[in-house]
Amino acid sequence: MNMGLPEKKRTACSECGELLELEKTEIEAGEFECPECGAKNKIKNDKEGDSAEQKALLIDNSYADCIYCGNTKELSQNEIIGKSFKCPECREINELEIKTKFKSQVFEENSVQCANCRAILELEPEEILAKYFLCSECGAINEIEEKAIYSKFNRETKEGMCIKCERKLILEVDEIDRKYFFCPKCSTENFIE
Repeated sequence: MNMGLPEKKRTACSECGELLELEKTEIEAGEFECPECGAKNKIKNDKEGDSAEQKALLIDNSYADCIYCGNTKELSQNEIIGKSFKCPECREINELEIKTKFKSQVFEENSVQCANCRAILELEPEEILAKYFLCSECGAINEIEEKAIYSKFNRETKEGMCIKCERKLILEVDEIDRKYFFCPKCSTENFIE
């Protein structure tokens, strides 16, 4: 029996992303079955393996438990988007793992619709590049599907603009036909409608 294991541990199902709080008996067993989808999940205990490979899990859209000391910290939107935070208790840097059921698509430049509450929001370019955003209406974390990020494109002038570096360029006919182009400056794949 591991004496160093916590009494409870928050984790998410690797299959459906359901957030769960496990009891010590489940932690000791090293696995659990998700009550939401039935998937079998293995548990990597914090005392086993290299902590550098582990990531803190985002809880209730704004909290995370430090993987080093177990302290729970409320995270800022910048920490969530940056996918890391510094624990105020032990001062260790934690990488953040975000699991969400909500998948959203960007449309009309920087507009996005929350998959939870359906609110239409305007995002900053850095939020789009981070691939996640926090809905200002309902607080749900949404993952942005990469294929849904569209570049600005003017059909009349055939001018496109890179979503990442904002470089403007005239697109070739084959780029317009296949509905995407690679930016020659930053190599980002840009989709057009």
